[in-house]
Order: sequence, then C-alpha cells, then structure tokens
Amino acid sequence: MSAGPNSSSSNRMHSITLLNSRNLIMLNANSLKVAVCVRPFNQREKAMQSKCIISMAGNSCTIVDPKDLSNKKTFTFDYCYWSTDGYIENDQGVYLPDGPHSRYINQERVFNDLGRAILENAWKGYNASLFSYGQTGSGKSYLMTGYGGNKGLVPMICEELFQEIKQHQNKDGQFYVYFSMFEIYNEQVQDLLSKGRKPNGLRVREGRHGFYVECLKSVPCSSFKHLEALLDQGIRNRSVASTNWNTTSSRSHMVISIHFQQMFADQFMMKHSEINLVDLAGSERQQSAGVVSDRFNEARAINLSLTTLGNVISSLSDKAVGKRVQYIPYRNSILTRLLSTALGGNSKTIMVTTISPADIYYDGTMSTLRFAERAKNIQNRAVINESLTKELLIDLKEDNTRLQARISDLEKAGDIHTDEQGAGQKQEENLDPNLAGIFHDFIATMPMVAQANQISEELNKGVTFELEVKNLTSTNARGEELEKEIIVKVTNKLTKQVEIWPRDKFIDRKLLIEDIYQHFLENGTVYNKMEQDPFWGPVEILHLGSAHVWLETLAYCIAYEDQVDVINYQGKEEAVIQIRLLPCTPSGNPLGEESVIVDPGDLLGKRMDFQMQICLCLGVKWIQGHSSRGVQIGFMMYGLPAMFYTPAVWNNANLLLDYTMCFTIQRVTTDFLNYLKTHAVVLELWGLQGV
Repeated sequence: MSAGPNSSSSNRMHSITLLNSRNLIMLNANSLKVAVCVRPFNQREKAMQSKCIISMAGNSCTIVDPKDLSNKKTFTFDYCYWSTDGYIENDQGVYLPDGPHSRYINQERVFNDLGRAILENAWKGYNASLFSYGQTGSGKSYLMTGYGGNKGLVPMICEELFQEIKQHQNKDGQFYVYFSMFEIYNEQVQDLLSKGRKPNGLRVREGRHGFYVECLKSVPCSSFKHLEALLDQGIRNRSVASTNWNTTSSRSHMVISIHFQQMFADQFMMKHSEINLVDLAGSERQQSAGVVSDRFNEARAINLSLTTLGNVISSLSDKAVGKRVQYIPYRNSILTRLLSTALGGNSKTIMVTTISPADIYYDGTMSTLRFAERAKNIQNRAVINESLTKELLIDLKEDNTRLQARISDLEKAGDIHTDEQGAGQKQEENLDPNLAGIFHDFIATMPMVAQANQISEELNKGVTFELEVKNLTSTNARGEELEKEIIVKVTNKLTKQVEIWPRDKFIDRKLLIEDIYQHFLENGTVYNKMEQDPFWGPVEILHLGSAHVWLETLAYCIAYEDQVDVINYQGKEEAVIQIRLLPCTPSGNPLGEESVIVDPGDLLGKRMDFQMQICLCLGVKWIQGHSSRGVQIGFMMYGLPAMFYTPAVWNNANLLLDYTMCFTIQRVTTDFLNYLKTHAVVLELWGLQGV
C-alpha cells in the first residue's frame, strides 16, 4: 500500500461546508409611506404677522394661496400631523396638548405611528428607512433629533430598540447593534464619528447589495447610553450655518445607520436589518434664504442633490403608475446613490415632510407637498433578510434518513437488529451547542470579506473572496459532528484556481491587502512589501467532500456494494462513488453466501481478510467546473498509520478508478469487532488543480 502523489497535503482540510446565507425569498411590494407635519409659527413669522394657510382634517392637508383665497389644494397622505397650536409647555420644556380636545400632536404620538413601525419591520428582518424632507427651517431636525426635553424620532427609536432587546435577551436569541453616522456636505461624505475630516471625503462604492460608504466607522453598541453618546457626538460634528430662515440651519444631509442583527442558534437562523434614519438638508432659494459668498456654493450643492432626489422620485412615481421610464437617475448625486435602497429598493420606507403654516412660504410649501404626493406612489420591494442554516440541517436529516434506509436493507440481508428510533434521536441530541458563536464570527467577518472583494476589484486582482463555514453538517467515522470554524474561499476568476483560508489567515492577509490599497490611494501604484502576493498563495489540493461507507456488514461476513454520495461543503452532492466491501480468502477470492455468520463473536481470535474496491467516481462537480482539474480519494482504515490515496485522475468528470485495497486482520479482537459495528470508512474526495 502506498500513498498518492499528493498525500503531503493530507492534513490541510478535512471538510468544508458552506453556510448558505441568503435572503429569504419573500418579496413584499408596498408603497412608500408618507407623513406630513406642520410646525408652530416661529418668532420671525410671528413678528411678520404671518397668516396660517394650512389646515388638516384626518389624513388630508389643505393649502390656501394667500394671493387668491379661493385657490385651494388638498393632498391626502398616510399621516397628517397638526402641531401648530393647541399645546402647552411643562416644567421640563416638553410640549403637550393643552386639553382633551386639542388637535396638537406631539413627538411621542409621531413616534408611536412612525418610529414603532420602523422597529416592527426591523424585528421582522426587513431593511427600514425613515427620512425627513422640507424647506429650511420647516422643523426637520427638530422632528428627527429633537430639542431640549422634546426627544426626536431618532433617539426614541434607538432607546426603544434597546428596551425591546432587553425584553428578549436570553429568551429568544442574541442581538447585536452597530451604529454609523455620516453627513453629505458639498457632495462629499464625512464620517461624523471620526475626529478629523478627510479633505476629499469618503468614497461611495457599489457592491452586490447597492451603494455604500467605504471605510465608514461602525461602532458596536451594547446600550442606549453608549449609542446616545455617539449620537450627540455626531450631531455636534454636523455642518450648520446661519441663514435668514434658520439661525442653526443644517447645511448637510445627515444619515444614521443602525445595523441590527438577531441570532437564533436553536432555530439555526439569523436575521439582519439596516435601519437608515435620514435628516435631509433644507431646500431653499438662495436670495430669500440670505445665503451669500461661500454659503452660496453649499446651497447650490444642497439644491442640486435635492433636485436629483426629486427627479428620482418623479421617475419612480411615473414607473409605479405604468408610465415608461428608461432611466432612474440615482447616480446623479451622492445623496440619491445612498438612498437608492430606501427609494424603490429593498426597504420598508417612511418619508416625513415638514412644512411651515406661514403664508410667506407658500411657494416652498406647495413644492414640498407636491414632492410628497409624488413620493407616495413609489413601490418598494422589501425582502426579509434571513439566513436559513435550517435548510442545511434538513439536508443532513435527509442524509440520515437515507442512512437508516441502508441499515434497514442490511438488517434484512444479515438479520442485524438496531434501534432506529434511538439512532434518529441521536441527530437531534448532537446538534452543536456552540453554533451561536460560529454565527457571531461569521457576522463579524462579513464586512471584512466585502471590503477585500472591493479592493480586489479596484486593483484589478481578479480574485473573489467567499465566506463559508467548515464542517457545518459534516461528521466523522463514528457519525459525530466535526468541529466548526469560519473559512474563506479564494477564487482566481481567470485561472479558476481555488484556495481555502482559515479565518485567522484571512484576517492577517487582509491587513496586508489594506496596506497595499492605502499605498495605491496615496501614490497611484500597487506596491507590495512582501515577496508573496497577499491576494494569492501557492496552489494546493482542496477537500471537496466526504462519503461514509459503514462497515457493519463485514462483521457478519456479508458483501456490500453501493453507490454512496459525496457531500460537499454546500451540503449537496459533489459526486457519486461506486464501492464494494468483499470478505475474502487469504488468497483474495471472495467468500460465498455460505460464509455468512449470525454471531460476530464467532470471528474472535480468527484471521479475517477483506477487500475494499473503489470502482467508479461519477459526476464530479469540481471537474465539471473546469476540465483541467483532477481528483483523488483518500481514506483511513482501522490500524493504518496514515491516510492512503487512490491514484490521481485528471480531466474527466466520470472516472474509472478500478482501485482495490486488501486488508488482513491476523487475529480478530473485540475492539476490532466494535470498530466494524460503529464506524464507517470516510472516503475523502480531494480536488487537484494545475499550476
């Protein structure tokens, strides 16, 4: 017996199983929800003795032309909030209705309608977005972030999220919150959680799931107190300036992103949701708003992005009502790129428009209401973001069912008695209790893999990285589950060569990849300090999957012949192996039926000879993927010091192996009989690839 030509790699990888993380296909087409809120008169409007031109009844909002009182226009929205009068201020500075018949709607009421809807969708696994739109000084920032004792929607949503997590903690699963905050100022993205500002801002890139901000800081938060401190820091860093309309006008679009993850280890399921809370800069007319010199340029940038937003909404609205639309201009501004998911994409979205009641802003208010009316036609297709590793568990149970069927066949052939119910219960009892930890590592590695793919694409490396879980459904020769770990599959798109990196190796390589990328950004050239390219390594053989051949028939001197499935790291069939186990004479001649025994104990102390014949390996997916590849099969057997291999075979997905191995046990022991009754030969299929 001799090892195959690639046996030096036998200790590299024993099994690889892909975590089939994907979106659950539950498309939910729904219209974007629109709310309109009219604020109180401010001091400037009172000083100018402005008249109220807004009235609300139910979900209707009516505006009157101050130059022609007979010219009225009524709009209908999902929510209309009257906050102009009918309120008092308590000792804590909180605005409350002034009586039981007051029409005044405070911040808490708006949160109960809108904020709780955002949270409800996030808990279900949907992406959820809420953004405010309106003229400068119309009350957007007050509504979103609040002022004094009047909390805004953003802090109330965040606080309620942590309260709900506390209620569910240690009952239903594990929960993780990551907080990011940035602004778009003069068409540049700045991280509001970073101390310094980058001269040209952060880059906006496009990935598989849409546009995202590269190198944006994402901070894990374990409490609302921690998140609140980050929120206050970001608000202080936001760009503001004084205009005629508002002494603290927000001069940037502010985006708060909360990545909410739920892990349910007992259900083999993970949900994740991106909650985006967006406070847009105020739209304005430069002359009436009183913006001059350098403020003119920033106002122009604000209006340009908001004009593009209006064009996007108009196009989406036309598309929703059946008009032919050839192009949605998402790419025409940074703002609309980053809002593309919230508008017409994978998100449950609410838009809040804020307006002033004053007649001096009639034109701007009318424009805002028309904008909101178009927006309510937009159709989003929200998807529950759910990773169903439960499907792989189902596949494993199906494998167990097939195994039980084989055992049943053996019972009929050799009068073997087993407890099938007990064997079935053992699938259930041996489920990995540490699966939640694996999920946690998987989630933590996901953004690193995404970034590595983006760098590879920008540097034209032609390498893709895929996150997988090793041994999620694999078992050893006793049928016991193997230890699980996170791995990264690395594929050269040109040569189709593949590497498998443990998680630690990937993290080390990613640091080197980042160094190369940083040098590229600073100098425009790709420079590598190491002799070895961190994107790639030497060609290696890969473990493709395993097949189990149970040995119990040999204990009864019964011949066994079957086609066994090789299960790959996706929990699916990689190939089929035809195999025989033949009890034989010392000279190698097969024993006949007359040699079958009833009691395996009769073999104790006697010599035993048998052959294992690996005849065919059919339908190898690895070779179907690229004809230049090859395979060989390795296995261990009782008492053998190392793994042994069949000869390597190349360039054919249906292989005639005709491999025979003869085994001799000079003296059968109780230990060997127990081995036959409880173990399988695990046939390891290894993939070979040329240099």
